[in-house]
Amino acid sequence: MLKNWRALLSAIVLLAIVPTSTANGATEHGPKLVSGAPVRHTLVSCATNTADALTCIQSVAVIEKPGDKPIVGKLTGKKIASGFDGRIGDSERPVTAPVLSAADASKLTVQVLVSNEECCHDPHTALSIEKSVNGVWTTLIPNVAFYASDPKLLTSNTPTLAPETALSVQDAQHYFSEIPSGFGMSSPKIVLPGDLYRFKIDGGSWQSYTKTPVTLSAINGAPEISVTQGNYEEWTFPKADGTSASSGDLVVNSDFQPYKATWCWTAASCSSNREEYTVYLTSSRGPNTWKGNEDISFVVTIRAPKTFEFGEVSGSARNTTVVYGKDLPDFKGVPMREIIATFSPIATARSNQLAGSAPEEKAYGFTYDANLNIFGMYNDITQFLGPCAKLGGVQVVSNAMHSVDPVWDPATETIKVRLETPHLAPNGDLNLGYLEIRVPRRSAICMWGLDLDGSIKASVSITYDDGSVPSVATVIGKRVENDYLIITSGFHFSSPNLAIKITQSAATPSPSPTPTAKVVAAPKKKITISCFKGKTIKKVSGFTPSCPKGYSLKK
Repeated sequence: MLKNWRALLSAIVLLAIVPTSTANGATEHGPKLVSGAPVRHTLVSCATNTADALTCIQSVAVIEKPGDKPIVGKLTGKKIASGFDGRIGDSERPVTAPVLSAADASKLTVQVLVSNEECCHDPHTALSIEKSVNGVWTTLIPNVAFYASDPKLLTSNTPTLAPETALSVQDAQHYFSEIPSGFGMSSPKIVLPGDLYRFKIDGGSWQSYTKTPVTLSAINGAPEISVTQGNYEEWTFPKADGTSASSGDLVVNSDFQPYKATWCWTAASCSSNREEYTVYLTSSRGPNTWKGNEDISFVVTIRAPKTFEFGEVSGSARNTTVVYGKDLPDFKGVPMREIIATFSPIATARSNQLAGSAPEEKAYGFTYDANLNIFGMYNDITQFLGPCAKLGGVQVVSNAMHSVDPVWDPATETIKVRLETPHLAPNGDLNLGYLEIRVPRRSAICMWGLDLDGSIKASVSITYDDGSVPSVATVIGKRVENDYLIITSGFHFSSPNLAIKITQSAATPSPSPTPTAKVVAAPKKKITISCFKGKTIKKVSGFTPSCPKGYSLKK
């Protein structure tokens, strides 16, 4: 399954709601708020966990360079809203259903929501809809109003909205012949190809156009299932000398989705097996704060229920380890323990490519963030690693914009990973890749039948769909405590397929030593000498005897 780390947050934070009950329509993206179901929620400091969420952040620390003592963070008090659509809650508590009977819902006026998923836009920009006629784009509906389920978003100066507008059914049928008569709340969503219909967003000095499909769905303004909105928090890192860490302040954009909470990619694609933590760190100073800083690393310690066992870790980062820490006191009768994530930021080339679409040739810029997804054993993604997935602990991070979750191939006994990022950097240079995989000892034994105590080596095979020749890649494999760490770099993008394998190294026989004669010393014997002083005579015995002071040797 494709993962786009920025798109993930956009899906969580920035897309407008399409109502969620049978009377209201279907959730378009992100959490599906089901009455009585647990909710995806933000992770805040355990010290400010006023919602009594089961899981929270124990601490955040910065290590400025390897070997330095961690600088423990403190909260600044600044809070950032978790999601403008309000679906990211402040705890995993179940949600309540809206108070509206089916009879009352039937009296509401049905509208057609014309939408596209490519966020995020300022509501003060001009919005219109275009149609391609004989290969030429023409204006279909000029100056349409942005739609938002929360009217407050329409007065915001922040680019938070997806291109969406609401039309009466009659008007929509006039413009879109695809809408049948009798269109209502029970009608299925209509998907229009992006090469036939598109939104135009006009900022005056610039214009942008959507590329992905435009959808038509029914809404009626009925009350939506809602949660108490959660927040993210900002951390600062004061040093003993009164200065601050070179990392600057940062925001921990972190969420937890419990097992059985529902996540939707589209109205027809949802899953309740999305048990996971998302930990996304962004600098408060600006996007280039961590540029070129290869030494800095962050340590985020999470209070987690013991029932959560991570099966796989992936993300955009480097120098990554995720481990269980010490046991913690029970919370609300639930056994708890620490999960400790240590990771560093990485430069990732960015383009406008959407997950699942073809990579673009050239990046428009770089980001220098650090983010991880920690998938639980009940997450569907973990199962891609095959029978050994139940052992957990495989960690895969890279500098790719998109990645396909690692898959175990039993035929070749390899872990397969696909990465997608623009072929060229913004300056036109070849964009080179970085991939880091950490395989626990128990998983290595399960997958390859190899114990890390032996003489082993890592191999990485790289292929491309277009048949292009791989560039020379550097592969480093080494034992790190109870894990085997594999780092490969220098391969080129845009869409490499990597197959990783650990094998037994052929033992090099040691040359037999040339026999040499051994000289054995004869054992020493005690001897006795006679010493005199005047008429007094003393006998002294030993291996190397000598006469006492004042005595002379008698010969």
